[in-house]
Formats: sequence, C-alpha cells, structure tokens
Amino acid sequence: MSSCSVRLWFALWILMQCSAGVGYATPDLRIDVVTFCCGCSGSEMCQPQFDALNFPTTNGHYLAMGTDAHRLELATNGNALAIYYNTLNNNYPAFTGAQQAANIDTNAVQNFTSNGPKPNWVVLNEISSSLWQNDSVYRGWVRDVVHALHATYGYNVVLYAPFTNPGNNNSDWQAVQADAYIEVENYLSGQDIAAQGFSVSWCQGQYQSSLNSYSSVGVPAGRLILGEHFSQTVANTGYGRSGVSSNDWDSAIEARSLAAQNCVFAGYGGYAWDGDGMGVSTNEMIHFEGTYAGFALPRTNVLTAPFAVLPPQSQTIPAGGSATFIVFQAGTAPTTFQWRYNGANLAGANTSALTIANLQETNAGSYTVVMSNAVGSSTSAVALLNVAVPPPFAFEPFAPGVTAYSVGSNLIGQTNAAGMRWTQAGTNGPQPTILGGSLAGGGLAGPSGNSVTFGGNGISARFNPGTNTSSGTWYFSFLTRLTDISTLNTGGIFWAGFNNSSGSQTNTPTSVATRVLTRSATGGYNIGLDKTSGTGSLLIFSTNVFTTNDTVFLVGSYTFVPTTNNDDFSQLWINPSPASFGQASAPAPTLTSTNGNDISQIASFVLFNRNANEPASVTVDELRLGASWASVTQPAGPQPSPVLGLGRTGANSVLSWLTNTPGFVLETASPLASPSAWTGVVGQVYAIGSQYVVTNSTASTNAFYRLHKP
Repeated sequence: MSSCSVRLWFALWILMQCSAGVGYATPDLRIDVVTFCCGCSGSEMCQPQFDALNFPTTNGHYLAMGTDAHRLELATNGNALAIYYNTLNNNYPAFTGAQQAANIDTNAVQNFTSNGPKPNWVVLNEISSSLWQNDSVYRGWVRDVVHALHATYGYNVVLYAPFTNPGNNNSDWQAVQADAYIEVENYLSGQDIAAQGFSVSWCQGQYQSSLNSYSSVGVPAGRLILGEHFSQTVANTGYGRSGVSSNDWDSAIEARSLAAQNCVFAGYGGYAWDGDGMGVSTNEMIHFEGTYAGFALPRTNVLTAPFAVLPPQSQTIPAGGSATFIVFQAGTAPTTFQWRYNGANLAGANTSALTIANLQETNAGSYTVVMSNAVGSSTSAVALLNVAVPPPFAFEPFAPGVTAYSVGSNLIGQTNAAGMRWTQAGTNGPQPTILGGSLAGGGLAGPSGNSVTFGGNGISARFNPGTNTSSGTWYFSFLTRLTDISTLNTGGIFWAGFNNSSGSQTNTPTSVATRVLTRSATGGYNIGLDKTSGTGSLLIFSTNVFTTNDTVFLVGSYTFVPTTNNDDFSQLWINPSPASFGQASAPAPTLTSTNGNDISQIASFVLFNRNANEPASVTVDELRLGASWASVTQPAGPQPSPVLGLGRTGANSVLSWLTNTPGFVLETASPLASPSAWTGVVGQVYAIGSQYVVTNSTASTNAFYRLHKP
C-alpha cells in the first residue's frame, strides 16, 4: 500500500454483499490476510492476535495468508483461506502479464495445496502509483495479469489501488474491474477523525468521494472494496491509529465502520493489523480487533446459503481400510447435511462427516454433500474415493521383459520386466515354452503379453519372485486352459504349486504346497487340491467337469499356523465370482485341505513337467503371487489410454509408453496406407522404470508408429 509499502504483515477483512453488481456467489468475505511475525521489530502478529481475527460469524469470512498452514484452524471456525500476494510489480517489465499470472499461480500451488485445494481468492498488493499514472505499457501489463488470473486460472481477484481518486485512464480501470475487485485505499487516520470530532458523516463523505470518483471513470460500486488501515502508528504518520489514545482509537474505528455501512461499497478491507509502532500490549491489539469485528461492514449482513470453505478431499485407501470425508461449512448458521454417492443420497449420512469402513471396490466413486439452511442449498465439490487393490508381490504376464519372451522360446532362462527369473527345476527333456496370445477371464483385468504352454514328462520351470515367507497366508492365481487331456488318469496328478526352494536344480522338486490337481472325468476333467502329501487317498476334487474348451481361473492359498508341523492348510478357488475380485476378504473356497505335513517356507512357484499322466498340454497365463486375496484378483476397470512417446537418435526411433497400459502392441507403417500396412515392431521391449521402451531402426525417412490392442 502507498503509505506503508514495505510492510509484509497485515490483516485484510472483506465483507461482500450479495447484490446484482457482485459477480461471484460467495459467503461473506471478511478476508483476514495474516502472516505471522511474532516478536518482529515494529510488528506483532502472534497466535493470540490470529485467533482474535479468526472469529466465527453467521456466514463465515475469509483469511488471506502466505501459506495454508493454518487452514484447518480457519475451517474449524467456519472461515476460509484466501491468498495474499504482496509483490505484484516485482517482475515488471521482465515478465509479460501472462507470465506474471503464471508465476502467481505457481506460488499458490507451492504454498497453498498442502492442506486442501488451491484457494480461489487472491489479493494483490498493489498498483504502482507512479507507473499507473505515467506508463500505458504498465497499465496494459496489470490488465493482462488480472485477466489471466481470473480467466485462465479461475481466481476471484482483489487488486489494491493507492488512489482515493482514480484520475484518468478510464478504459484501463474498466478493463481491470471486469476481472478484479478494486480495493480503494481511502485511509482515514485516528488523528484525522479525532480532529473532526469523530464525525460519522465526515468519514462517510470521504468514502463517498471515492465511490463517486471511481464511478465517474466507469467502475461500478459493485466492483469496489473500501480499504482501511489499522496499524498502531505514532503521531502524524497520516494513517492508522496515528498516535491517538486508546479510547480515541476505539471511537475512530467505530466512526469509520458506521460510515462504511452507509456507503455502497461491495466489500471492506482492513490492512496492517500487525503494525505496532507504539509498542502496545497484545491484549490492547486484540481489543481493537474486537472493536472492528463487532461491525458488519459495509452494511448489516443477512443469512446466505451454505458454502463449503473446505470441501471433502479425494483419497485413495487400500481395500479393507476406512475412509472419512469431512466438509467444513462457512459460518455458524444451522446447517443440515446429506451425503451422496455417485449422485444418489446415502441413507442416514446426515452429519458433516462421512465414514466408510471395510472398504471394498464397490465403494469407489464420487462423493458429494448437499448443505442446506433456511436460505437455500449448495453442493460441495466432488471428492473421489479410489479403493486401491494392493499389487501382488510378483506378476508374470509373459510379456517382453529383460529377455525376449518371444513366441516359441523356452521359458527357463527368461527374466520378466521386474527382474524375476525362471529357472530349471527338474530332469532333462521338453520344457515349458512361450505361446503366442493370452488367456482372458471375465471380470479380471485385461491380459497382456503372451502365455506359456507345457505338459507331460520333461523339465519343470521355477518362478523366483526374490522373496520368501514362513508366516501368514500366500496366494497364487492364474488363468489356465487344458488343451490335451488324453494322458489323464482317474487317480489324479498335480502340475503346479508353491515350492520351498528357489534358484535352479536338476532334480524335480517334491516339497510342493497347494498343489493343483487334475483327473479324468466323464466328458472332461475335474480340478482338485492337495496340501502337500502326494498321497492319493488325501487328494480332494471338485465335482465340476471342465473340457478342453474351457478357460479356468484358479486361486490357491497356503496359510502358516505356528503351532505344530501339520496344522497349516491350503485352499483352492475354482472360477470364483467376479464380484469378489479386488475385495479385502476372500469368499468361501471351493476346496480346503489340512492333510499332510507343513512346508518350511514358500520361496517360489513351479509349473511341472514331471509325469506322463499330467495333462499333455496346459496353457497358463497371468500368474500372480501375493499376500492378499485382492492382490491376486485384479478386477477389470477402465484402462487408461496409452500415450506413445517418440524420440530420434540418428537412424533409430526411440519409442516409449507407460507400463500401466498393458496389452498394446507397437506397430509401424511406411508409408501410411491401408490397415494391412501396419506390422509389428521387431525391436526388443525393455521395461525401464514405469516405461516400456523400444529402439527401432528406421530404414526410411518416413515412418509411422501406433499402439494397437488386438
């Protein structure tokens, strides 16, 4: 401000009246702009003074600050946060107006988003008195700043103006008021008012003069805020208290307030509450804040419709957890609440807070709250709840990883994108190989990459996730299709399960838990479970009959019970309901087995080529290992669309896309013609961080690329 432009600490109160001339629907905007300077020389703004300015009112008011550190204190009293930006002109003329607006918005994001959304009110200090009068380029720059803040970044803008009379430059004032409220610094000091016998009419005449002069250049009263000064200043400074006694300063504040109520300014701003050139006590400073707070400025309030000063916040919570949404409404007026989920009312959800326990995937969605009082209703901004399905410890989609995973190659020796290895676990002979295409299951997340095929006598393959456990419960899941069951017998045989070892070995593993079994049955085959025994009399089977055309989703678990050496148990789910996918709790299993000795630990998962009575041909895809049901039953959901990045290095094209968009194939064409012109890119796919990366040699100068989902 012109009379104390070096001040950094202040309080601004703005009370906006609801009228046709006001362009924004808001509660009362008594904006306390407060930056703490406790014990500073010539200033005093400690917690007690802040608490006094953070007073509750019927409709609530705003406090503009330098950060959002005190946001919850404000919200608790029904008050909201605004932004104060004290150095409007610092970057002129180095920055364009648009650049300065972007700079202010960046400041807001950095300092005002740790405890809630970015505030939508910004108060700018201040128009340069000399540049505004003499520099048309500067006036255009100010216009551009406030326009970009309002039109591009969505702020309601308040701009301090150090002119009781705006003078000329009518078109510039009119342009500014289209995007910002103009706060007029019409400072009447304690000495000025005392000299006039504390005359309300004299104060009103001074304020009305400003209204008239701004109106003469085309700025309506509905775009004007009256600014006043509240510093504890020494005599003859010409602003603030200016040396009058405590009682006289009370009388001056009262006269100014009553005068402002008789004018038609859209709002009222108080400045420099922290200034303490007189060395008064904290209690005395708080006393004057109380005197000011007692007046409804610029005119008596009426009740306004509810307003969310801090809306419910979006959050991501793991399945099984608890989420709480809270809304803070402006002011103290009696208010009712109705929470909604995806637009529908939630029965019994009628307080300012909503808690949802034992979260499931079905709880994910949008939440709002409708607030109502005697005047009207308003609906909060949407808060999104994402119920996070925990990732598995290991995921194997048989997609290109560190090694080729190309169709027809052996599975043993491959390393997936996460660095997990497939090693030998058995004698010589045929081994599992990579099969083109994927298996898909209804309700599951879409598959990606290839699949693997194996069966009969040969070399088993061990998947090594790089971790092991001997406590709790471990789960595996995979999709499977038995394409040749001619070798099955009626007794049953296992061909997949957990293993207690890792790494490579030349003998076939025998310490296998939660063994997946198959046996021949009339019209097809049955699927069964064996905990660990391998004993025919202890094998259990489901009576469901499957054929070679069926894709089956299997989930198995092994639970360690730390009591004796034979009390652990295994469970198997055969085609569990898709409604259970991603849920915190598993549904009832298809089969449970406690028979057999416990294993010492789980260190790997094995696909077995070990016996001529195994299925002659098995396809397996989308293998997951995890510590929860949700982690191995990834539900289907909206898949993000990938963005293909393209760079050029010499004759090579470097292409990349996010790994969270699986199932897409990179293709190229040159020239771009019919769909048949697209062919798959042969280059090896690497997983680097969160990106799939391919380097492709570009033979011609024109090459086109796309990601295609078959």
